[in-house]
Amino acid sequence: MSSISSLSFGNASRASILRIQNALKDATTEAGSLRHADVGRTLGQLTGNAVSYRTQETSIARMLESNKLVTARLELTDDTMESIYKSAETFSAGLITGAATSSGTAALVQNAASNIQQLIGSLNLNVEGQYYMAGTMSDVVPAKDGSADIRTKFQAFLSASGATGVENVDPDKLSDYFGAGWSDGTTTYKFDDLFELEVDANGLESGAWKDNWSNATSDTAQSRISKAETIASSVSANESAFRKVASAYAMISSLGLEKMGEGVRAMVATEATKRLKAGMDEIVALRADVGMRLGRVEASNTALTQQKDVVSAAFQRLEGVDETEAALRLNSLKTQLETAYAVTGKLQGLSLLNYL
Repeated sequence: MSSISSLSFGNASRASILRIQNALKDATTEAGSLRHADVGRTLGQLTGNAVSYRTQETSIARMLESNKLVTARLELTDDTMESIYKSAETFSAGLITGAATSSGTAALVQNAASNIQQLIGSLNLNVEGQYYMAGTMSDVVPAKDGSADIRTKFQAFLSASGATGVENVDPDKLSDYFGAGWSDGTTTYKFDDLFELEVDANGLESGAWKDNWSNATSDTAQSRISKAETIASSVSANESAFRKVASAYAMISSLGLEKMGEGVRAMVATEATKRLKAGMDEIVALRADVGMRLGRVEASNTALTQQKDVVSAAFQRLEGVDETEAALRLNSLKTQLETAYAVTGKLQGLSLLNYL
């Protein structure tokens, strides 16, 4: 013999409400994310595939974010080189004519000294403690002012050549000093040696540039822009282009140009112009190379975005739920829950006493 009571009805109703609430929770999650609330339970043995796709998407997304930093770094480096080029171009335009007069020479010397400081500041490009042009040692300030060494070495040349000062320097000896070098029979004096950078078989760097002008390494930072491709994401302050520009400025600012005769000043201005032009030409080449690297990053980003879309579509097919179906299910469960609450309320109001 079985019995029916309001208690048993109430228990059944509460169990139904709990079941609907759990289903409603999952439906709400799915309607919001358009993804199965419990991927593992829904997909079963296919869960591993979904996880693999998710991992691939995360990896690609990280690579794309990393490439944004590489792009920003290269663009900032290119902007810096453009600034160095424009300063050199402006200085070069008035170099020959400026050296023709005493007043022009004084202004030229001052501008050259200022340009050296600007060049050093540009090479010391720094973003959040990272020196972009320091090579692989990005935490080290790459460029420093070696003008004092230029003055010291030039005085040594003057003494060895028999000149008591720049006022009576022998033009022929000075021409040799700016060219292949002038020797007193024991020591060879050569201006360009003061900006020389040497690398031995083991990759160790030395020379006057390293000693007096630079703390940078010639090896540059490398960045991976895809699974199979790595590029140089910086330009070193040791590049020949910057050394030549620095040598031109130092030639004007550190050799006592204002004390030289007009003919010697013209020679020095011509030599400085040659070095400045060579440095500017090399900066153009460096900027072209940076432009090519930026193009490679852009191409990599295009390929990575396509891969990401494919992977996203793959796990969406596995994990995703139909938006319309999810909304209908959510509304249906809400209706069921409201009905269950109403029934429970009526059951709680039932009592045998009402019928006695």
